[in-house]
Amino acid sequence: MNKKPGITFGIAADLIAAHKDSFFRIASQHSNDGIVLQDMHGIILWANPAYAALMGRDLHAMLGRNPLSFCLPEDETPSAAQIAAFRYDPQASSANDLALFRNRHGDGHIFWNQINQSFHQFPDGMWISILACRDVSEQISKEEQLMRTRDDLARLAATDALTSLANRSALTQFLDNQLARKGAGHLGILQVDLDKFKTLNDHFGHAAGDAMLVHVAGQLRKTIRKTDLAARIGGDEFVVVCPDITSLAELQIIGASVAQAIGQPLRCSQGVITGQACVGAAMVDDASITAQDIMRRVNAALYEAKSIGQGSVAIYDSTLHKRITDEDLLSSELMTAVSNDALSYYFQPIMSLEEGDIVGLETLVRWHHPRLGLIPPDSFLPVARKLGLMAQVDFGAMRAALAMKQKLNAHGPNNVRVTINGSAELLRHPDFFTRLSGTMAKRDVTAKEVVIEVLESVVIHDQDRVNPMVTTIKRLADEGFTTLLDDFGTGHAGLAHLSTLAVGGVKIDRSMTSKICDCGPDAKIIAMIHDLCEDLGFYVVTEGIETDEDAATLIGIGGKTVQGYWLAKPMPADDVIPWLTSRPDLIAAIDRSAIAPVPRQRYLRANS
Repeated sequence: MNKKPGITFGIAADLIAAHKDSFFRIASQHSNDGIVLQDMHGIILWANPAYAALMGRDLHAMLGRNPLSFCLPEDETPSAAQIAAFRYDPQASSANDLALFRNRHGDGHIFWNQINQSFHQFPDGMWISILACRDVSEQISKEEQLMRTRDDLARLAATDALTSLANRSALTQFLDNQLARKGAGHLGILQVDLDKFKTLNDHFGHAAGDAMLVHVAGQLRKTIRKTDLAARIGGDEFVVVCPDITSLAELQIIGASVAQAIGQPLRCSQGVITGQACVGAAMVDDASITAQDIMRRVNAALYEAKSIGQGSVAIYDSTLHKRITDEDLLSSELMTAVSNDALSYYFQPIMSLEEGDIVGLETLVRWHHPRLGLIPPDSFLPVARKLGLMAQVDFGAMRAALAMKQKLNAHGPNNVRVTINGSAELLRHPDFFTRLSGTMAKRDVTAKEVVIEVLESVVIHDQDRVNPMVTTIKRLADEGFTTLLDDFGTGHAGLAHLSTLAVGGVKIDRSMTSKICDCGPDAKIIAMIHDLCEDLGFYVVTEGIETDEDAATLIGIGGKTVQGYWLAKPMPADDVIPWLTSRPDLIAAIDRSAIAPVPRQRYLRANS
């Protein structure tokens, strides 16, 4: 049993020795791969039938020739001199490599020839080259198709479907690549935002909106440079990355061209539509800057452009950088101040012009900044609103007002009501009523002693009864609070809305009372408001009264309750009771003989 394999191998070895040449000849003649033997000058010494079939040429006609003279495409065929100078180098680094060439078939069609080359040296020192050739055109075609499919998918993944511009993902990758480049300090960014795009959508329909976005994309392609990348990052916002920008001035010129191009009219099925855009511009000025940093800068520039107006271009320069940095610092300091309950609350009196009594104290917030001194509310309340801190600020005002009312009830006039300004953030807060009632109970204050002022614009935004602001005001009225519409007459609503809201009165805005002595339209409107509110039984406070003349004119109009610097400026809590006990009698100082009374209902009837 153990001898049979040895016997079999011995027979096979004898057979191989006897027919070795025949085996090699059979293998070469019947191989599917073309096999070619060449000398070091590239001359064909021998080739098998598969090679002749591969090349589409007569086998004997190829012997003695260099394939370079017939196998390459005509436009790639070397000259006779180049072919004559051709030499193989068996020691070259590329020897024995697998190579791919475009070859020309005898009938003229081009195919891909994959060649595996090796070299052999005979005992006498002669070298020959052995080439094994295979037509891989079909394989290459499939690979190219796969690559095209892959590229198409990659392009789709990086392209905005509507505008065919780059999308946010492609923008991020391009921007990161540009920032990684040497000399990225010359990189500019534009952010483009369409003005009133929502209005366009609502008025003309989404088809028109889509047409405008496509129009913007087309205008960007026409306007920007070939090296720039335009991307749509969402909605009506676009970003352009501009490599190799030399200055902010150059970037601003490109931004202005973009804004002008977008402003060109668009004709579509809905008619002629004109879009306007604001453009923010920023440059990379620091090698360590990140993509997030530069996008934050260009976004700040865009908001600056929006504040200027339609079609504007704003650049992020040193001035804007300082302002943004200062605002960031102020925001951080304000968050700390609110968190530590470090804001101050002042009180400004409200007086009856009929009796001269102080009937109210409005609670006003102030910020004593350790670095900048006293900051007025107009300078920091917008920041607080942006940071979502308004409810906390107003809760602080609520606590201060109720503490003041408790102090008045114990040590001063107890018929003075305290007024709290209620922002939308405060009135929407889920704990508003709980905290209000809890603090009132702690201070032994009743609802009749508290007035809530609400900006007219906050509640008139939506006339629907399900509006949370309307519902909150109704609940305040039901619980006994008086609610005033603050800044009344600034154009947000009208007198007719007073009957739809559960308010107890209005506060006439100082923008109207500033011209009360001119006896012009503002004075007439103020007279109408007083006449109508008297008929409706509403309480009216006129703020912004600064002089004796203002007060006298208001009395002539029929005003009964006043607030302003003529009476007193806002004062700290510790100054309120001393002021109440020693205040001057301003009513007595008014020259009533100079007051020209206004007939009741005169202006109302004249304009009804």
